[in-house]
Amino acid sequence: MIPNKQLTKNFFLHEFLKSQTAERNPAIKEKQYSPSETILLNIQTVANSLQLIRNFWKLPMHITSGYRCPELNKAIGGSNTSAHTWGGAVDFEPLLKTGEEAGGEEYLKIAGWIIKNMVWDQLIFEYGTIECASWLHLGKIPPDKYPKERKQFLCIGNYTQGKYRNCRIENGRLIII
Repeated sequence: MIPNKQLTKNFFLHEFLKSQTAERNPAIKEKQYSPSETILLNIQTVANSLQLIRNFWKLPMHITSGYRCPELNKAIGGSNTSAHTWGGAVDFEPLLKTGEEAGGEEYLKIAGWIIKNMVWDQLIFEYGTIECASWLHLGKIPPDKYPKERKQFLCIGNYTQGKYRNCRIENGRLIII
């Protein structure tokens, strides 16, 4: 069973742990749903950041991926250096008040706001189109790897030939550098 602890006003631990892949694999499921205390603290930090975004934009956020135990990360083809594996990242979709996924303008505004107003290590505009991501990835600083945030703003999708590229937001548009 997935732990259901409330982390913030609007986010619960199970949202950061749930995984369809883990549900289908008992060995992964056990590890996925029993993170260490250190990982739980990292997840709490990420949840606090996501709550700040939600509070400012007054939009619900759907978490598509949070913590991934190393076995789950490997099973889904995640990066060996993924911040998801230590509870330091979240992939999310902003939703309109109707419950529908927000459009490109909202993704770009939210990404721009994160860049200017939050402490973050990595922000990725992932897949979809250059006008509208399928989701945003927010990574916090790895506690034992870097002396300060790298402030990597990246994008990936067909518009980057499937490779991570540096980018910036200019005049409300995503610009690949």
